[in-house]
Amino acid sequence: MENNELMHAMRSAIDTGLRSFIDKKMQDVPENFKEMIRYQLGWSGVPHESLATGKRIRPTLVLLVCHALGGDWRQALAAAAGVELLHNFTLIHDDIQDRSLTRRGRDAVWVKWGEAQAINAGDALYALACSAVYDLTAHYPADVVLAAVEELHRTAFRLTCGQYLDMAFEKAEAIEMEDYWQMIRGKTGELIGSCFSLGALLAGQKANELRRFRKLGLQIGIAFQVQDDWLGIWGNQDILGKSVQSDLRDRKKTFPILLALKTLPEFREYWSSHSSFSDADIQVLMKILDGSQINEKAQEQFEDLYQSVVLKFNEIFEGKSTALQLRSAVEELFVRSR
Repeated sequence: MENNELMHAMRSAIDTGLRSFIDKKMQDVPENFKEMIRYQLGWSGVPHESLATGKRIRPTLVLLVCHALGGDWRQALAAAAGVELLHNFTLIHDDIQDRSLTRRGRDAVWVKWGEAQAINAGDALYALACSAVYDLTAHYPADVVLAAVEELHRTAFRLTCGQYLDMAFEKAEAIEMEDYWQMIRGKTGELIGSCFSLGALLAGQKANELRRFRKLGLQIGIAFQVQDDWLGIWGNQDILGKSVQSDLRDRKKTFPILLALKTLPEFREYWSSHSSFSDADIQVLMKILDGSQINEKAQEQFEDLYQSVVLKFNEIFEGKSTALQLRSAVEELFVRSR
């Protein structure tokens, strides 16, 4: 099967499986509650589909890793569904905590239904994610299913730790680069690491071999977050479907901001002398950033991380023609418009 055909087949199977699973699990719940879940997953509301569903990259990675290592990706669909539901749980809660008004080009769930009900929807997605993984019992022995469930729970815990640090850093001024790397490892790296670990597990890799696959996923997630931090200041809001410069307004300790605080006295003094930022303040901070080398240095850091990913990928999947589709997906993960 050609690369594009395989990717299309996987994404179609993920969406079909998710729809079937949600319909089955939520058939006896209030229709309005089910609608919140459908909206978050991109199946209802305006605009819907394409942009609103997202690219389903994380669940696709689970299937592609499984395929690359010789497994039957169709048997791993339940794990892919669990990953996508877990990801959307984090998105709903993240939008509430960050006061993000939009997600994928339209109102965030909490904006549309209120914070309290959005929390309920997020919690439901987490419960559904855990339930979905148990459906692996149709194709895998109990010990493999248990390992997959444990992986999902472990990842959820690490994700919340990363989000805790992200929020805590907003008010803390003395943040070191080591703190930043720890935060993004939990916030972003762990989930992609889990995608690689799950895919490898379901392809028959032994427990002692899963670590290197998880590490590669972690590296990919960390590189992804550094790029995302750059886009959070210099990205194209209309194309990204979310607000840019909100990282400045929310005093997020992203890579460019932390670098500016460490190396630009003018930026640091202005930042420290204001407890909150108006639109005019944001423009002042942007002028300082644009007059410096922070933009270029952030991009250089991303390029270094990305090249490390490429090297590790080539080492792990050397000689595996079945990994070509996975390579394309990883490359696609980083092709995000400015």
